[in-house]
Amino acid sequence: MPERRQTKRAPCRLRCRVARGRDQLASRIVDVSEGGLCLVLPVWLKPKQPFDISIDVPGTGLSRVQVEIWHIRREESKNSKGRVWIAGAMILSSDGAYTKLLNATGVLSSDVESEIETTQTTPNTPKQSGGAKAPDPIDTVDPTIYRIRCKQTGGPRTRVLSLAADSEAQARSLATEDLGSSWTVLDIRKA
Repeated sequence: MPERRQTKRAPCRLRCRVARGRDQLASRIVDVSEGGLCLVLPVWLKPKQPFDISIDVPGTGLSRVQVEIWHIRREESKNSKGRVWIAGAMILSSDGAYTKLLNATGVLSSDVESEIETTQTTPNTPKQSGGAKAPDPIDTVDPTIYRIRCKQTGGPRTRVLSLAADSEAQARSLATEDLGSSWTVLDIRKA
């Protein structure tokens, strides 16, 4: 089946919280792109409805995006006895931290990043009195993204994951946890 996405995507493993009414659902993002993202959820979310997501981006803090669930399916969980929901979501709005994440994973070029940051600037940003420039609300530290090359144990398949982590050891642990024992980590490099 041909790829229907119009923007490049990058696999990742990021913790997030989905706001559903007053509830905050702990979830995980498994890939990101300029136009959308893929979520692993503990519950079903209604398609065609907007949801706010707070993404924990190491080194940057929280990124807040608004998405619309485009499609959702139920699947067996690798790490637990139950089932999980896999949802494809379309980005409705995002912040500068999300743009930095996309740039760090190689999804965006710096030209596209500048264009997105320009269009996402809000015209009603409050100014400080006395002519002083308001501080930038986005921390300028980029997240540490690791590219991890893995090989299927006893097989010819290889994969490359992009994971946000605090250290190489944590990136290795997250990759091992995500892929399971049937994969071996060959190489870890900063993206």
